[in-house]
Amino acid sequence: MIPNPENAKQIIEQANDVVIFTHIRPDGDAIGSSLAMCKYLTHKGKRVRMVLPNSYPVYFWWIDGINEMIVFEKSEAEAVKAIKEADLFIHLDHNELGRISAVRPIMENLKTTRIVIDHHINQQIPCDYEYSDPSSPATCEMVYHFIHDLDGEEAIDKKIAEHIMLGIITDTGGLAFSANSPELYRVIAKLLEKGVDKNALQIKAFHTYTKERFALMTHCLQKMEILPDGHTALMALSREELKRYDYHVGDLDSFVNLPLQMTDINRTVLLREDKDGINISLRSEGDNPVNTIAGLFGGGGHKNAAGCEMNVSLKEAVDRIKKIMR
Repeated sequence: MIPNPENAKQIIEQANDVVIFTHIRPDGDAIGSSLAMCKYLTHKGKRVRMVLPNSYPVYFWWIDGINEMIVFEKSEAEAVKAIKEADLFIHLDHNELGRISAVRPIMENLKTTRIVIDHHINQQIPCDYEYSDPSSPATCEMVYHFIHDLDGEEAIDKKIAEHIMLGIITDTGGLAFSANSPELYRVIAKLLEKGVDKNALQIKAFHTYTKERFALMTHCLQKMEILPDGHTALMALSREELKRYDYHVGDLDSFVNLPLQMTDINRTVLLREDKDGINISLRSEGDNPVNTIAGLFGGGGHKNAAGCEMNVSLKEAVDRIKKIMR
């Protein structure tokens, strides 16, 4: 049961024009939860627009409804218009306004009513309704409960169920990570009963490598370094290397998980050089928290999946990470 469902229901009923926000570099959970919520609210007669800070991965082209999303970095005027017309903001899959990047200054000081649904620790977004559950493996699972508790099982049609399933399978690596909750499988069973083809969705979500992306993965693994502790793998890619392999947004998704398949490796780090600095992804298994490491550099995330950024050279970022993870 979600907290205070009547409060959430009242906020939804009073709204007419809704904008849904999700985080920068949107993944399957961010996109799936946004599309599921959009479909649900549209069925209730609301005008709904979805604003992404930047582009989604090119391999998500097949997702129904994804072209309806407004990408701020490409269509700023359209996004600003939608934000200023809205009477309800819904924040999905992010716990702080910094995660929506350049969109933040446009909307953070507006008095618009806000709902937050998120599964990251330390929720910091001021709002009128909060559904925060760090124990949930995916925001999409939380969206299922939100819709179900407000309007019942019948409010979740096959299309909404497909979007929810997408987020669940991508944020758990195909149910390989953070997927031990019996409640999660009860939700999955309900989605399957709606007619969702999980196998087909999983193939579309994960079997989408271009030749260039596969070559980039090979190069990344060849560069992999095992740190002196014997349990940590580190990979670092420069802008020149990314350009050489025709890198597109999202091409590195899941690469950071690959070294965890090796015996004795329980922590991995992937550093990517962007034009604005170094993006760092961290993953781990078992009782090896990486969110505390990310927190040392102003980032955060889950115990076994976290990230941060550094405004330094790639070499300096690598040196800092090695010093912490020795």
